Amino acid sequence: MMTKKKRRAITISIALIVILLILLVVGILYLKTDLFKSNQVLFAKYMGQNIENMQGYFENFTNSNISRELEGSKYVTNGQLEIKHTKNLGTTLENTDSDINNLKITIDGTSDKQSNYSYNNVKLYKADENIAGLEYLNENNLYGVRFSDLFKQFTLINNQDLKILFQNLGYTDEELENIPNNIELNYENILNNIWFSSEELEVLKNKYITEISSNLEKAKFSKQTNQILNINNTQYKTNLYTLTLTKEELNNMYINILEKISQDEIILNKIAEINDYINVYNLISKQETVDLKKQFTEQINLLIENIRKNNIGGDETKIKVYEYKGKTLETIIETPNYKVDIETQDDNYLKATVEKEKKSTIVELKKENNKTDLTIKNSDESGQTDSIIFSNNFEISEKTINSNTSIRYETLNDKVEMNYKNEINKVDSFDNIITLDDKNSIIFNELEKDYLSNIINNIKQGIQNEKADLESKLSFEDVLDTFKVLGIVKEKTKIEANGITETERTRYNAQFELYKNQTLDEEKMKEFITAITNNIGGVEVSSNNQFKIKITTEEKDDNAIASLNQYMEENRNDVNYKVDIEYEEQTGLASYYVITLEEKE
Repeated sequence: MMTKKKRRAITISIALIVILLILLVVGILYLKTDLFKSNQVLFAKYMGQNIENMQGYFENFTNSNISRELEGSKYVTNGQLEIKHTKNLGTTLENTDSDINNLKITIDGTSDKQSNYSYNNVKLYKADENIAGLEYLNENNLYGVRFSDLFKQFTLINNQDLKILFQNLGYTDEELENIPNNIELNYENILNNIWFSSEELEVLKNKYITEISSNLEKAKFSKQTNQILNINNTQYKTNLYTLTLTKEELNNMYINILEKISQDEIILNKIAEINDYINVYNLISKQETVDLKKQFTEQINLLIENIRKNNIGGDETKIKVYEYKGKTLETIIETPNYKVDIETQDDNYLKATVEKEKKSTIVELKKENNKTDLTIKNSDESGQTDSIIFSNNFEISEKTINSNTSIRYETLNDKVEMNYKNEINKVDSFDNIITLDDKNSIIFNELEKDYLSNIINNIKQGIQNEKADLESKLSFEDVLDTFKVLGIVKEKTKIEANGITETERTRYNAQFELYKNQTLDEEKMKEFITAITNNIGGVEVSSNNQFKIKITTEEKDDNAIASLNQYMEENRNDVNYKVDIEYEEQTGLASYYVITLEEKE
């Protein structure tokens, strides 16, 4: 018979097990469901999901699934790019007469990722005529191009030996110190480096959402159930979590977050990585380097200062988070001055709307099966809008990937449509492949300084000749007009004497210094005049054997151009033309080409 002491021990043990089971169930319910959680905790949880969703949207937009599909494969590509520009949109003068509408670019390539090999042959067509070409080849650490119509050899750079190359290009020891010996050239690696990893996003989410929720009173948070919400044409019955703040409380929260951001190592390290990529380019092109981290913190401090100056007021602000079955569907920030509305639906739909001062911006991303659309639309109080739509559609089979990428940019007066079709075929081996050898390539890193300089000058001269030939076959003005609409090229502006920086001066002068200190024969001189036609602002005769061509970035002088062309037709062919540049004394800007006639030996 069981003693009373043993029965008590068993009773205590059973009670302890029951308590542990209850605690375990409660723990699971707390961790896996929203039961027992305060409105404050739930607000933070669903607010934080906005950060989690960013990773999925990034992967959708960059088509990382195609990259994964091709990883380690051999494949060939056949691509075609076309651009259509419609002017005077919606008027009786609407037309598609731009010369750019007659152009087509084809890109045929071969890639073997395991062997670090890729080759692309790019051709420019006007109607059915091939008017220009360029080949690109990457083999391990060698990267190079070949201008198909001009040279028989690839001009290559060894990406593992850059310091020697730039030393032979005349860079000083001080400049060489900051130039790396190799540069990351894989765009996928670059994107991964400058984007946040899943772990980093998790740390950021916990840090900043906790900052929002933990320093506020529980009474500021509220919950409403059975809230009907329409997202992407689908209706949901949701829970609404709301944080209500005064203007002063909201601004204080902003200040606390901004102060943390200005010292956040994850964010600052990302900025530093972007800064490194930018400064490598700046160092190579001899432009001023930038310090994005410094600029970033300065801008944050300025923003904090402005918030503090206007941190008085009892105006009410609401931050609303709508949740359905554990997923955040919509987040709204409403203030008296602006409204931000973010709608989400898994990783397949995002719509963000910002309304401020009678202006609005809408960003919408949709993914349906293998099609992804990104739309950005701006509008103002006058009803004027501009929009840009990126669309990417692809089909993947066992051996083939077909993709169709289009961009449509539309303003009040113009519409520009770009479409790129690409067929990718996986292969076991290549029928034809171009490999590098001593006969078809020159490696810049291995050339002596003088020989390297001569080669580069020949390439520059060849490119100028090619440019002049292209200008005779198509309207560069039409192409520039399209690029101006897209914002790729800015309208020419006059650089004033006051306030010009060294970087601006260098950039301005570089476009005219290609022919500096070169001696040209009669034919090369004619090509030179053709190349600089749009920058001829006048002609001045200095002496019997010297004249000057005025440099302009504004309106060209047609009379001066005609005089120069006539002079070249009538002039002797027993002289050479030495080209130099005269600079303005005050600004240091290129103002004249100085042409000196020299008798041929």
